[in-house]
Amino acid sequence: MILPALLQIADYRRALDLAGNPSLSRVIPFSAGAHPGLTMQTFDWLQFPSGTSGLTLPTVVYAEGAIGSVFHEHDDEVNRYRQAIEAIRAVALGQQDTKDLVLKIAKEFGA
Repeated sequence: MILPALLQIADYRRALDLAGNPSLSRVIPFSAGAHPGLTMQTFDWLQFPSGTSGLTLPTVVYAEGAIGSVFHEHDDEVNRYRQAIEAIRAVALGQQDTKDLVLKIAKEFGA
């Protein structure tokens, strides 16, 4: 989540609300440097619950790019995204540090 100076006050407040939800947002500070998240396209991780029959559908990754989109279903492809998620989590701030940083930035810009 990048917070440029041009965001409006309402945007900072919304970012602060999101920062308080552990399942939604964590900040990766610039000090983390290069990390796998910088090379990944926008993607959605689709993991399905077991059906009433007990069968579970495999995890699928839906990736969007500049010229199209694709579903990744093969284990090796899905695992690359899993590894990227783990690497991103490793450099992201924790929930409280995220909230503190967003609040600090919001205060700097008068939110």
